[in-house]
Amino acid sequence: MHPVTLFPAILAVAGVASAATTCSKDVKITQPTPVIDCDVVEGDVTVDASVAGSLSLEGPRQIKGDFIINNASQLVGVSSSSLRTVDGTCRIQGCELLNAVSMPSFQKAGNLEFINLPQLTSLSVGNGSITVMTVRVQDTFASDLKGLNVATVDNMTISNNRRLNTFNSTIQNVTNIISIVDNAGSMQIDMPNLESAGELDFRSIKNFDAPRLKTANRLSFQESPDLLSVSANKLTQIKDSLTLENNKKLENISFTSLEKINGDMTIRNNTALEKINLFPELTTIGGAMLLAGSFNTVEMPKLNDIKGAVTVTSTTDISSFCSFFNGLSKSKAIQGKASCTSNNAKANEGGKGGTSTNGTDSAAVSLGINHALLGFAAVAGFAQLI
Repeated sequence: MHPVTLFPAILAVAGVASAATTCSKDVKITQPTPVIDCDVVEGDVTVDASVAGSLSLEGPRQIKGDFIINNASQLVGVSSSSLRTVDGTCRIQGCELLNAVSMPSFQKAGNLEFINLPQLTSLSVGNGSITVMTVRVQDTFASDLKGLNVATVDNMTISNNRRLNTFNSTIQNVTNIISIVDNAGSMQIDMPNLESAGELDFRSIKNFDAPRLKTANRLSFQESPDLLSVSANKLTQIKDSLTLENNKKLENISFTSLEKINGDMTIRNNTALEKINLFPELTTIGGAMLLAGSFNTVEMPKLNDIKGAVTVTSTTDISSFCSFFNGLSKSKAIQGKASCTSNNAKANEGGKGGTSTNGTDSAAVSLGINHALLGFAAVAGFAQLI
């Protein structure tokens, strides 16, 4: 399509154009107050890099192509009270002075992207929940995203926003992935409405709570030096893996309804974590299990089926759990190699050492599964914990 360049002079023919409701060509904006006298733009709308000041886009309710603002270095604001839908990508990127975006009527986009906007502090998109496939908020100056309310999304990436210390989202469903990484180190994450998710990937956060989350594919919490707590107490199944690793202040992990992890379970080098005891319903781990740290209490009373290798090691005495663990080993409820050791000074670093319940330096056994003994193993192991 050939672009249409809009100037204030278009006002002279506004009376003729007012009857039109559709623009069939691409639109190129070269002034901060363009007149676009149509409800629907069938092509793309692009803003020229020379546009300065505050852009006010009024008229179009739907853009069937993309809405792109790229490298407009003198642009300080973007607003539109009319725009509701962008079928393609709505992207604002590389605008060094842009500090505010306001689109209160916005409802839907294919992709919604705010990238490399070092002065952006105010972001308001929609007056309720909006529908998008992909959201990216990256390298901005925003301290919160209260003005971005998304109900359902395929992919969401929020990264490198150094002042962003709060993410309180109304999001309900994530098809593929949410990645929230490397924002403000003390970032608080609350997702009170989240019910289902694909992959959840978090780094450099302080807290995570998803009280309604029931299913997820993969959960990863890594490299968060200020992370204190992780909880998802209605989550019943993780279809892939659960990872909590290198979070030195982490004190609480709570998955009180979790019954099954189809993949690996890794909890390692969380030096402040003293108890791993809020997995009361966990019965099955479909992959490997690695617990390594300074914890003194491990309780998983219903665990009776581990498909992969198992390593449990702590800098403290966890002999009571190792006794339970040995019961699982003897009943052949663990299919891979297995070891459980206490008093291992190098547990957090992944080093070998410590003592097993029989006083040796380590315990490693390769075992096959025997389903007939699983129920007995769980009951017998739990009795030893008591």
